[in-house]
Amino acid sequence: DCSDLVLDRVETCPDAEGSICLIHDYVRDTHFYQLALKCEASGGLAMILYFADPLHVSNDIPGEGYFAQPVNIPAVSVSYNDGLLLTETKIGTAANVTTYDAGTDCMGGLQH
Repeated sequence: DCSDLVLDRVETCPDAEGSICLIHDYVRDTHFYQLALKCEASGGLAMILYFADPLHVSNDIPGEGYFAQPVNIPAVSVSYNDGLLLTETKIGTAANVTTYDAGTDCMGGLQH
């Protein structure tokens, strides 16, 4: 659990090395992109973020051109309920994840 990365004073998560960062944004004032960078800097292989608000899912898209520094790990947000399920039943288990590069078409009308 790397949820303390949402705090400004916390820059790394010791549990992230070689793992997926599962982050609960309990402060509700954190940028998806910043958390992904902190996870990556901690040695995380990917990030899953869920918010305190059950209806909130992030639409911040990490990547070169959109922000000053590219994020080089897969990063997604999930619903609050899915985040709780992962926290309660999946911490410490192995998972197989497949990703692909969707290119810039997945960003639709987003202006850089």
